[in-house]
Amino acid sequence: ALYIIALFVGIFLFFKDKAKEHILWALLLIASFPPLYGQGKNVLGEIPGLFLVIMSAFFIKQIEKNKDSLLNWSLFGLFFGLAVATKPIFILLAPAFLFVIVRTYLSDHHTKLNKFGLLFIF
Repeated sequence: ALYIIALFVGIFLFFKDKAKEHILWALLLIASFPPLYGQGKNVLGEIPGLFLVIMSAFFIKQIEKNKDSLLNWSLFGLFFGLAVATKPIFILLAPAFLFVIVRTYLSDHHTKLNKFGLLFIF
């Protein structure tokens, strides 16, 4: 249940600039809906992996918004690495994230290569 609630909080963080404050309460209400759990099968990897992917997308969104810090780069790499370790099917998202990283670098050449190194270490 904690991963489902964390997933919805991550979704709220990712879309908070597009949603109003009451979306958090709606998401928490949905998280308490028993059929969402699927008799525990979803918690074996899909829900935690999806939470980790959403959080990595949140941090790459922060990088794109010119909040270009080492912490955002390292947390993006950490969350995406954990998502791939949780469910290897999430490796299919790597080309999309790589495209965003390359586009970020091409639009701002001031991004230092040590940030990319830190990203790939995590």
